[in-house]
Amino acid sequence: MSGHKTILITGVSQPIGAGLVKAFLDKGWNVVGASRRISKAR
Repeated sequence: MSGHKTILITGVSQPIGAGLVKAFLDKGWNVVGASRRISKAR
């Protein structure tokens, strides 16, 4: 195993989900984000 941690976060187009993405990326995690509306997730 590579030793890198990966997390799946849903609701990344909403403020809480987007905040979680940023927090985990800042800590060096691999992040997979899911959203129903891709246009809002950018």
